[in-house]
Amino acid sequence: MTGTPINRSLDDIYGLMLFLGARPFDSKTVWSNALAKPYIAKSRTAIERAHRFLSEIMWRTHKEDVVDQISIPPQTEEVLMLKFNSVEAHFYRKQHRECAQAAFDLINESRRKGRKNLDDAESIR
Repeated sequence: MTGTPINRSLDDIYGLMLFLGARPFDSKTVWSNALAKPYIAKSRTAIERAHRFLSEIMWRTHKEDVVDQISIPPQTEEVLMLKFNSVEAHFYRKQHRECAQAAFDLINESRRKGRKNLDDAESIR
């Protein structure tokens, strides 16, 4: 059982394959060539192969479906306010400026291409 979300990329799943020793997909070469690269290229065969393979070894269960079977403590949130030193503050201000600029550039390019939303933003890069 894992509570690890899979939401960033196929490499999230590869990490689980590596941990599980799910041969042959625990090999980075096999993972990349047989699944990841063709999947990213939107190969229908690769997508079907990936879904078939993953459905055999994984399933999705929501916490509320198993809460009576396992003892999961209630989720808590703790907010801590930190004070950055001057080096950290400079770094995060710079990161913020770069991320904001990248977002503005993406939005402007999307508008220039006549898109009304960013759902298809990957195709404009």
